[in-house]
Amino acid sequence: MGRRLRVHYAAEGRQEWATIETPAGWYVCDVYRCADEGPRRFRRRVGALRWALETFPDPLLTTSPVEA
Repeated sequence: MGRRLRVHYAAEGRQEWATIETPAGWYVCDVYRCADEGPRRFRRRVGALRWALETFPDPLLTTSPVEA
């Protein structure tokens, strides 16, 4: 693995999100919990994204499953 990222979870009211950042605190991305997504599924999705960002050296492109 090339780099190690950390995840910080936060919640405000009913909205929960995760911030993925470098150990030095540099912002990488935010991941928001979908309305129909449970906490466990959300945390698994965040973990998968973190793993992909740590593993692959090239930039990742994430898109909606519903392309307009």
